[in-house]
Amino acid sequence: MKSIRFKVITWFSLTISAVFLVIGLFIYNFQLSTSYRTFDDYLNSNATRVVNYFESLPNNFVPVQTFIDNIGVSDVSYYIFDSKDNLVFSFAPDQENDLTLIKNAFKRYMRSHEKIFTIESSAQSGDNIQQSNPQRIIVLPFQKDGENYYLVASRQMEEFRSTNTAISYWLLIGLVLAFLIIMSGGLLIIGKALKPIEEMSSQFKRIKTDNLSERINVKKSGKEIEILEQSINSALDRIESGIKTIERFSSIAAHELKTPISVIKSDAQIAMEKNSIEELKIALEKISKKSDEMSKLIDTLLVISKIKNVPVAFENLNV
Repeated sequence: MKSIRFKVITWFSLTISAVFLVIGLFIYNFQLSTSYRTFDDYLNSNATRVVNYFESLPNNFVPVQTFIDNIGVSDVSYYIFDSKDNLVFSFAPDQENDLTLIKNAFKRYMRSHEKIFTIESSAQSGDNIQQSNPQRIIVLPFQKDGENYYLVASRQMEEFRSTNTAISYWLLIGLVLAFLIIMSGGLLIIGKALKPIEEMSSQFKRIKTDNLSERINVKKSGKEIEILEQSINSALDRIESGIKTIERFSSIAAHELKTPISVIKSDAQIAMEKNSIEELKIALEKISKKSDEMSKLIDTLLVISKIKNVPVAFENLNV
């Protein structure tokens, strides 16, 4: 049979584990969504500035230095396509963007009209195809001189993913440490809460028939334990009272039965010494009478023994 300590610790551990799992997932998803939102807001803000700048130009031609002077340099790359999928402008500060990847992203937008998404280039090594160079893409359509244009802004995500991985790692460590601290504190509290019961059990085991007057006494046990302690002590009081009543009853019954048995034995001995039938008959009548008296006494004692919850008080009478 499993102990209360084992059951309480098991349920406590499962509950705390479930709570921390839910909290961990919530924090992780919240942190990830917040990071993506911040990342996307930055990308959208820079792309919007570029669209506004190109809409203000008299033509589509702009020197790179002029573009840098007006927009500035960031980690965002910009590509502008016309309605015929022709690239009319590009600016990549790191000069490492894959133009094929950008064109694929533009084609994906034209098919699904998905404004913002993540795309990765596929690098083949032998028989294995590996994903690499993840980029966050945003496509903003705009019009100029009656023509449709599309700005494709891209931002590398390697550093973003590395940062999120590090944050997730430290988040996991923090949750594990918090879990261990709470579990340690919980186990300590459970141990202290169950200690009075263990002490009560130890005291209860020491109470036997020869020391029924002893009672359980647990200090600083709390209201619930005190109620249990009082209930056990009350039960011990009733047991002790019942045993004392049985002892008194047994003593009286033995005393009351001893007298007629002694008389019967005496009459039997006298009867064995008689020579005549009349004398023997008289002795046997006395034995029969005393046997009847003893039988009635035994019946009376049996009736008394079946009476419950009635206080019995005995006193000596001089008859």
